[in-house]
Amino acid sequence: QKNHHFIIQVFKKVIEKKPHARLLLIGEGDLRDSVENEIKSYGIEDAVSILDPVVDIEKMYSAMDVFLFPSLYEGLGLAAIEAQTSGLPCLLSDTIPSVCRISNKTKFMSLRKSASEWADALIDLYDWYADSDRSTDCENARKYGYDIRIEVKKLRNLLLTIKHK
Repeated sequence: QKNHHFIIQVFKKVIEKKPHARLLLIGEGDLRDSVENEIKSYGIEDAVSILDPVVDIEKMYSAMDVFLFPSLYEGLGLAAIEAQTSGLPCLLSDTIPSVCRISNKTKFMSLRKSASEWADALIDLYDWYADSDRSTDCENARKYGYDIRIEVKKLRNLLLTIKHK
């Protein structure tokens, strides 16, 4: 679903143009061994880190410069929303619902485009937004209804309204 093999292909193209680039993959799954084998076959294992799932994902987003999410399909794309909330420029597949976009630093791209085209778009996003202020993007998330404190209050009010009927 997350299209890991395509991520590796895109990153291989990125590293050809930006040799100091690094890829951070987080999570586990059935494809981990094949993803690790593909990374080794490209000879880029020194540039890729694969971490087990983490609880404090916001710290990981803080360490990133761009977010690549070429998923084959998503119900909403919560990881992309979290990344945008962290102020990351995001390159997402156009299979992800457009309502997921909450930042003007987010670009959608067709999976029919080549890994090289995706790499160029990712590098462009990095170049455009490398020095941008990431702190303002959290406010965008609130505007789109992604603030737990505000949403809990709304839910509480709704439940109280229902209870009193």
